[in-house]
Amino acid sequence: MKQRNSGNVRVKNDPPQDWWMNTDARLSANGSLEMITRTWCNDWWVGFTGGVTVYLEDNNQNIINSSPLYTYGVNATTLSWESPSDRTDRRNHQFSSAEYNATSRLRIWHGHTPQPRLGQQIERGIWIGKKVVEIIAIFGGSAS
Repeated sequence: MKQRNSGNVRVKNDPPQDWWMNTDARLSANGSLEMITRTWCNDWWVGFTGGVTVYLEDNNQNIINSSPLYTYGVNATTLSWESPSDRTDRRNHQFSSAEYNATSRLRIWHGHTPQPRLGQQIERGIWIGKKVVEIIAIFGGSAS
């Protein structure tokens, strides 16, 4: 078995964000790659989508093959009631036993993989606005 842990990786450094990923990758002799990725956000206002890929490398650090890019999104900590700001996911990918035999090292890549979410953000804003109107109505105020 060949394995590697990425350690805690800050996903975006320019400008630095409090966005993190950590992946454990294990490649078995039958070519089965198991990846366990934790994605978390300590930022109060902005969540993110991060991606991970595992590269199989030979003795000369040439890439033999790679897993697909897997992406995971988390919300800011202030929105964790809506969806989590910390999640752990397990993925499996199959390589050949010949690729396993040629592999001397696993290299793990993490990065910011932004997703277009403007529509979701507008819907969230409308939903919040409706809730504010409901709260005002409950307490006897006028929302119009």
